[in-house]
Amino acid sequence: MQEYDVLMNIRSDNYNQSDVLAFIREGGTWIGELNSNVYPIENWNIISGTVVNSTDCGSQSVHIQEPSHFLAQTIDWNNIPVGSHPCECMIDLRNINDPGANNIVSVMHSSFGENPLLVEKAYVNGMILLFNWDYRDNPSYGNVENMLHQLVFYGHRNKIDLDFTSSNATIPAMSQQQISLTIDTVNTYDGTYYAPIIIHSNDPVTSSLEIPLTITVTGIPDMAITPVNMEFADEFVGYSASQNIQIKNTGTDVLTIENIITDLDVYSVEYAYSQMAPATHQLITVTFEPLAEQAYTGHV
Repeated sequence: MQEYDVLMNIRSDNYNQSDVLAFIREGGTWIGELNSNVYPIENWNIISGTVVNSTDCGSQSVHIQEPSHFLAQTIDWNNIPVGSHPCECMIDLRNINDPGANNIVSVMHSSFGENPLLVEKAYVNGMILLFNWDYRDNPSYGNVENMLHQLVFYGHRNKIDLDFTSSNATIPAMSQQQISLTIDTVNTYDGTYYAPIIIHSNDPVTSSLEIPLTITVTGIPDMAITPVNMEFADEFVGYSASQNIQIKNTGTDVLTIENIITDLDVYSVEYAYSQMAPATHQLITVTFEPLAEQAYTGHV
């Protein structure tokens, strides 16, 4: 699993536990889903607390607990279909009592009351993220797909690759050797990365030495639009026609859509997301509704 940054553990399959824990320790991000959220608590003993592993549907409303958190800001929570699958059923995570676990978002549930939805905890060099909905049921439902994009992007933000001039060296007694470290941030997403350097040696006292390394990368959003020109066919007065424009974030930071306007009243625009993670896209709908019999030329 070393070639991956994020592992999404769907439902109740606790496969290859030792490999999964090694993946997280080495800097990977593990994201749970409904019943699989039990493992870090009951099986791995990484998050302290207890959990009632019985599914109950009854999500009612979302409450942001950490407003400054990336996931609190970039997921369009106002347009998440809370109470509809796959944003309906949860397990009871109210008895998590780990001071190192951060409850980012909770949900008011008809049976559980205020119940954690997103819980985050660092584990060695990686991260565990409990996600207490059943997104497997229909990941393309409503705005759920965009929410999952943000989760994966956030998990990816915490890992970076390093290159050394040499991974093996022999150093004579009473001497020293320099090893060059190259950090390549090309196509690296915005965020803070943790990439500790671990040195293994034959030192009888300190056979393994870890040097903490933190790298802050400033990303740049880049908006690509297709098509760049749009032409509507003749339309009757009082009727309307619509076409789509695709907006894609080809950059390395979150793209914020502050507003989309037109310079003529006969054109209107609808779009779903104001925050777009890198490598995501959305369609905006442009509607043409002529008010009089004439030609119209406008801009969006």
